[in-house]
Amino acid sequence: MCELHLFVGYLYEKKGEAKKAIKYLEKNKKFLIDDVRKNELLARLYFKNNQAPKALACIEFLLNLNSMNVSYFELALKYQGIDVTKPEDAEKMVAALEVYEEKFNKSSIPVRVALNHLSASSPDFKRKLV
Repeated sequence: MCELHLFVGYLYEKKGEAKKAIKYLEKNKKFLIDDVRKNELLARLYFKNNQAPKALACIEFLLNLNSMNVSYFELALKYQGIDVTKPEDAEKMVAALEVYEEKFNKSSIPVRVALNHLSASSPDFKRKLV
């Protein structure tokens, strides 16, 4: 049953009907036992529906389950309005990732994400290498 509800939500997403997908999934939440797939789908849908705080909450739930997933950290940055490809967002990216470093202190992924996106000549890059 879980797979069917997730698939229906996915179909709504593909049709460009994020609001309908969210409504359907929230109505059938009690049947959605796959927390990972449910939160990944809901995060995308919330973001497409201009509900970035809800999308971020889904991704942070997933980070609590698996803090070794690079894409979850990158999505968390995206849902906070941080574009990792823009040099002008580098400071905001580093600050957000430092919060995650503290929260998930056993994970090396926040540092890895920072190093992946910072310029090698950046002082933050050199500081993260240490």
